[in-house]
Amino acid sequence: VQPAEFAALTQPTAAPQLEEKGMLWWKHRIAIPPARLFAAPPVPASFPNRAAYAEAMHREVEAVPLPKTPSAWSGYYDACFPTFTPSTTWISKHRVNHQLLSELKPKSVLDIGSNRGWYAQLAAHLGAKVVAFDADEVCVTRLYADAKQRNCDILPLVMSFQKPTPGYGLGEWFPPAIERLRCDLVLALGVVHHLVFLDGLRFDQIVAGLADYSKHSLIVEFAPKEDQHVAKWDATGKDWYTLENFKSALAYRFKSIRLLPLDPPRIVLLCQN
Repeated sequence: VQPAEFAALTQPTAAPQLEEKGMLWWKHRIAIPPARLFAAPPVPASFPNRAAYAEAMHREVEAVPLPKTPSAWSGYYDACFPTFTPSTTWISKHRVNHQLLSELKPKSVLDIGSNRGWYAQLAAHLGAKVVAFDADEVCVTRLYADAKQRNCDILPLVMSFQKPTPGYGLGEWFPPAIERLRCDLVLALGVVHHLVFLDGLRFDQIVAGLADYSKHSLIVEFAPKEDQHVAKWDATGKDWYTLENFKSALAYRFKSIRLLPLDPPRIVLLCQN
């Protein structure tokens, strides 16, 4: 699909007029994208109208086969992908997050580092509008397939927590991800230790990013050094990596912090404003 074909689906809109003389309109933030400031190219003659053309494009895109190449983290749920109603296959992490989501009833949820998105799908199953992102394209592709099959209200995105999509366009008409993706509740499960030990981030950096995406609440998981997975990584220079220090960093951005134990030694923290 060519860019001009997308433009053919866009209704032309006149450029805004500024009353102040000498002002350049493109230097000001505008609410409509630049593509809509110009007349769109005509719809191909083989289609009666734009709606028919859009439907044809939709069918063409949906027919594109998605690759099934495995990645480093795409097999995380291969052994077990539980149902979304409480069952004996659930572990404490499933039960605790189901409890919190049921209590808080957020209208919108952002799942950061979602992998295949079991928790994103759980939130959608409980009635939330969900956005989920992960840097692993294969995992996000699987989430897209799951959401489509189950008709879940989920927007899956490929994006890195450390490198969120910036704003761009004339007058920055397209806001940065940190503005567009803000939700009532943020899920950050199984990501903090990765960001510290594999990506070299500090607690204050991680908390700042998580808090900026959250309108009200954050559910974040903490895995201490004695965790079987964390223990395999080099902890040199990471003496500051403790639960108390993590709580202190969270306290700068959230008014209340509630601790809920998972299977030892992990813990979930519910942070709220």
